[in-house]
Amino acid sequence: MKRSQAYDEEAFRYFLAIERKRSERSGRPFVLLLVDLKEQPGVGARIDPAVARKLFSGLWLHLRDSDFVGWYREERVAGAVLTELGDAPFREVPRLVGQRVRGVLRESLPSDVARRLQVHVYRHPEPGRSGSGSGRRPVLDPDSPLAVGLG
Repeated sequence: MKRSQAYDEEAFRYFLAIERKRSERSGRPFVLLLVDLKEQPGVGARIDPAVARKLFSGLWLHLRDSDFVGWYREERVAGAVLTELGDAPFREVPRLVGQRVRGVLRESLPSDVARRLQVHVYRHPEPGRSGSGSGRRPVLDPDSPLAVGLG
């Protein structure tokens, strides 16, 4: 896949499910990054194809060949999976990734779009998930609705 392209929703979720299983077997974590635009609080907007190209190009600038990008929800939520995170303290990785990606996307997208930009970073395995009893399915479950206001 060219570094300027993105997987469609079906392919992206397929690769996400594979990565989740690989992570569970190996014990090696990964990060799921989701980006959407809000029209108003709690309501996601369609992402224009021209904006999507800039968004995916911006994501690719900070990803490696082992990472992948695509639509988590077609034309509404862009996603990236960062694998093989190395030896950095994993607690800090999601925060640092989120900060860096927010900055890059705000610089590369038109200002009216950048103001509505929402970046969510999830880590897998999710801390405190086992036995939490919350009843909520994890965001990394490809069949679950998205949590944290992206629905």
